[in-house]
Amino acid sequence: MKSNLQKALEWIASDYDLEVRSYSGRAMNGRECLAFTGNNVNTLKVGFAIAEWADEEGASADEILFDMNKLRIDDFGMGQVFYFPGVSFSM
Repeated sequence: MKSNLQKALEWIASDYDLEVRSYSGRAMNGRECLAFTGNNVNTLKVGFAIAEWADEEGASADEILFDMNKLRIDDFGMGQVFYFPGVSFSM
């Protein structure tokens, strides 16, 4: 089952040129989690868009904020990946 954070990221993906995907970050020993990538990502704008989605959907802001506090960023040389260890990615 998709987390509300994943649903929100998928909802805003086209407006913010994001790709929502799975990722295994540093020290995760191959475990995968929810992530997104994009060009020129403005995390503040993404955060506001997620809040807008939560308001429209009547979703729990507390759950989304709890998951967003896990945010980590890796640089793969040609861009960045924003990922959330402990938040599962579902197809």
